[in-house]
Amino acid sequence: MTTSLRFGSGVLAACLFTSAHAAEYSPDQFLFGDWNGNRTRLHEAGVDLQITYVNELAWNNQGGDDHTGTYSDQLMFDAALDLEKLLGWSGAGFRFTVVNRNGENLNAEADLGVLLQPQEIHGYGSVTRLVQFYYQQALLDDRLLVKLGRLPMSGEIYPFACPFQNLGFCGTVPGYVTPNWFTWPISQWGATARYQLNAEWSLQTALYQVNPRFTEREQGLNFGSPSGTTGYHAVAELGWTPTFAGQPAPTVWASGAIPATSRTSTVMLPAGRWRFPARQPPNTTRPPAAI
Repeated sequence: MTTSLRFGSGVLAACLFTSAHAAEYSPDQFLFGDWNGNRTRLHEAGVDLQITYVNELAWNNQGGDDHTGTYSDQLMFDAALDLEKLLGWSGAGFRFTVVNRNGENLNAEADLGVLLQPQEIHGYGSVTRLVQFYYQQALLDDRLLVKLGRLPMSGEIYPFACPFQNLGFCGTVPGYVTPNWFTWPISQWGATARYQLNAEWSLQTALYQVNPRFTEREQGLNFGSPSGTTGYHAVAELGWTPTFAGQPAPTVWASGAIPATSRTSTVMLPAGRWRFPARQPPNTTRPPAAI
């Protein structure tokens, strides 16, 4: 077993991303509304359910082997349970998420030969996958949040925004070019902890299993762990949310390091030539239409 240590350059290369703050509940934000009051009653009881759908169309009009278009989509079921309301467990919660992806990949159909896919939603192919299955616990007056279970890498670390469907402008780029760093919709067993130091500074850590077999289609709904674990990633990240005129900015600056024991091939070859893993980049969460 070998151990490596990777650092974010500068302040994550001075990367700036939108913070993922939970929105206040309102039945008006859903396509089918309040289900005749049932959605609000479920929410007040500690159960939030939603189905979301995303589709992405892409067309190649220059270059490649063919001028053609492709269609990809994702259907997601998500359940968030407030265990304090349901069972009286103070600060506890549970999250369960499954996605189904379908469609074609423009990069493959037109033989574009690009590193980052034109349709991020196609990542890891057409298959149904378990994405999230974890218990969470808030402690120390909600300053500390701990999660334990099946988690997508980068769910808590490097949570970059996804304003465009092209993978170069969507989600966690380190997960697309770093060997054995698997992002949404691939999940691994792991644990994360986030501590709010003060109004502007936070510290978070994560420990992720590294098992490349979770990328296989046959493992999509495996709630266990297939053989093939190669090590782990241990991640630490310091985040700063600046304030302007007394109001939090909608951005976060972060810097971190990743000690890893998983065996991987180097991404740097002699003479400064780069080599990237030959796999389809995945997707991170992006805001779909919820029903």
